Amino acid sequence: MNNENALAIIKQHEQAKDLVYVRPEDLQTQRMFVPQVTVLHALQTDFHERPINGKKMPKSHHVDRIGEAAGVDFVDGGTRKEGDFVYVGFAQGRRRLPDGTWRKSSVQEYEFDVDVRSKEDFLNDSKGKYTSDVAKEKHVIDLKKVARQRASTGARLRVIRELVGIPIAFGPEEFKRAMVIHRIAVNSDALLDNPETRHEAVAMATGAVSEVYGPRDVTPEPEALPEPEAVNGNLHTPVKSSAEPSNGNVFFGAGEEPSDGSPIEEARIRLEEFKLCQVIQDYKPEKGRSPVEAIDAALEDKSKTLEDLQNLIDRCLVVLQAADKKAGVI
Repeated sequence: MNNENALAIIKQHEQAKDLVYVRPEDLQTQRMFVPQVTVLHALQTDFHERPINGKKMPKSHHVDRIGEAAGVDFVDGGTRKEGDFVYVGFAQGRRRLPDGTWRKSSVQEYEFDVDVRSKEDFLNDSKGKYTSDVAKEKHVIDLKKVARQRASTGARLRVIRELVGIPIAFGPEEFKRAMVIHRIAVNSDALLDNPETRHEAVAMATGAVSEVYGPRDVTPEPEALPEPEAVNGNLHTPVKSSAEPSNGNVFFGAGEEPSDGSPIEEARIRLEEFKLCQVIQDYKPEKGRSPVEAIDAALEDKSKTLEDLQNLIDRCLVVLQAADKKAGVI
């Protein structure tokens, strides 16, 4: 995208009074780089239901979309435990500037205390969800399951907000408006036109190297896993060091026990988060199990495949979209 097209998009959305997080000077790139402008639209279900001082916070998946559109790259992160059920997530990211250099964020931290969060939910329980001791204990258990992930996610979202410059929450009308974000990408066309950089451009496109200018941390080839050992008559594969990355963005510090980062594990975590959504909890189908009952059954059944879990996630998204249509948002 050239500067003229990018400026035209920005002007159009400024006139529509949308949320524009791009300045004209952000588009003045070096020849080897090019600006890419993305327009993001959100649904009501992309924001948390409970308002904060009349404003609504975007959910983690929507902030992640914003970070991706802005080219936020995470360079460090993880979690540590500071109590029985208190986790602190930390993360640091970077974003490319118009001249091709990187701007690093500060190291952001986010604490998730299960005791504090559960008590807050009980005090704010206006619908009588936690009137019995059993209901309260079940909610505490649900929070314990996702505590580490919530801490890690919270730190990551703070990094995105810092680098992109978006607020924590949006006003009643703001979250309905389009959001305009930009990122700075390598200008592969310019590299191909230059004989001196053509080889690097081809190598970058094929994955041999990821950047032409500046060093980059290179992830070493993974070590071969040890052969399974017999433990009490059962095969057991030793767990590798928890200092290794669980996924492409998050790295856990020594001594921690992150999830395996597999697609199935990520799908299970997402279903756990769906259980905490008020729309999902309130939905009662005419026939069959409720979404929460279906989620509980799927999480208890270890034989469920990734396709099974994804189908359930898709069904939850249908429920959320139906709620938006009923509210007149879409």
